[in-house]
Amino acid sequence: MKVMVLDHQGKSHAIAGALAARGCQIVHDPGIADVVLIDHDVPSHGKLPYAEACVAAGGRAFIYPHGGGSGLMAMWDGLFPVSPIISGVVASGPGHAEVARRYGYPHPVYDIGWTLCELRPRQPQRRVDNVLFAAQHPKGDGHLSDWKLARNRDIFDRLTAAPVQLTVRHIHPLEANGIPQVAGVEYTEGRFDDLAGQLAQIDAADVVVSDRSTFSSLAIARGVTTIMFDSTVIAKDLDRDHTTDHIGLYREYIRYPFEAENGVDIWELMNAAAQDEELVGDWRARFIGGAFDVDALVDVLVGDGEHLAPTRRATRLHAAALARVARNDQEAAAALLTEAISGCLDLELLNDLAVVWWSQGRSDDARALLHACLALDPSYAAALDNLVAISAAQAA
Repeated sequence: MKVMVLDHQGKSHAIAGALAARGCQIVHDPGIADVVLIDHDVPSHGKLPYAEACVAAGGRAFIYPHGGGSGLMAMWDGLFPVSPIISGVVASGPGHAEVARRYGYPHPVYDIGWTLCELRPRQPQRRVDNVLFAAQHPKGDGHLSDWKLARNRDIFDRLTAAPVQLTVRHIHPLEANGIPQVAGVEYTEGRFDDLAGQLAQIDAADVVVSDRSTFSSLAIARGVTTIMFDSTVIAKDLDRDHTTDHIGLYREYIRYPFEAENGVDIWELMNAAAQDEELVGDWRARFIGGAFDVDALVDVLVGDGEHLAPTRRATRLHAAALARVARNDQEAAAALLTEAISGCLDLELLNDLAVVWWSQGRSDDARALLHACLALDPSYAAALDNLVAISAAQAA
């Protein structure tokens, strides 16, 4: 199976690596891919055209997790359009399928386990000393909405009032996150694609404080005590109140059990969360799930196998080869046509026919057929042996 995976901030690396280890061929052309995996089908992300090209050529397209938040599937509940070409979504944990079911997402959602890092068991803490605050980050252009800036500052002020050693993790300059420089607080600038650095910071903390994000889900997956804020806020960036169409159907289902709501003493909340296993365990089972199951993923991508049928694949490869010819890329065209023919023809049948023709006295036809076998597959030993035998017989 040929698979094209379009990465988002390194979040597809485990998926692509596991598929390659299972024998899938990772390709970079949607026209020849049997399956394309994208992290989001919203047009502005720029990934949808690849999915459309694959589907137009007879393949299928799936969405893999854009992030790790519990509201991941709610994005299509009125905030983003649903693409009709998607064959399904693969997600981490059964809770995402339940959210989708509650509001009527039309495509199937499959639980393939947690793909973003190694899972670790929950580690209750007796003490809360070192706290890591991962601020809500600005977009790629450095912009962060006013309400998110205010929320960052609110959480920061509450944490600096607590008797802890505070480290602030920020993306982009500190001022773009709405957080001031304060004596006694450590600051570290992170990167989206530095998973190893994120995990190192998480593993070193007693408590992680973050919004409903991939970072907080990473912390929960690592077993670290985690406090969330705005875990049920699913909104357009510029408008906190522009929420999903059916938020009431799943708001409490996605809510994290240790939420830094207004009026809650964050110091008491952190200490309560540090001793908990059961409440977080339930939430983790829903939205983190079990370990990544690559076999389950392969089963989803193969489906009924219709898109992998030899004749259908040959048609797609033929079209791709003609496109290469039009671009004067004869080498690629030849490779695609060879693969198309090899996928449709049984070389053993050609080899056996050559033997029969030889016995009928059609030696030139037999040799031509055996040469054709070897042109398509130079390693085909039976054809080579028969060709040598025919040559030896003719020489005698």
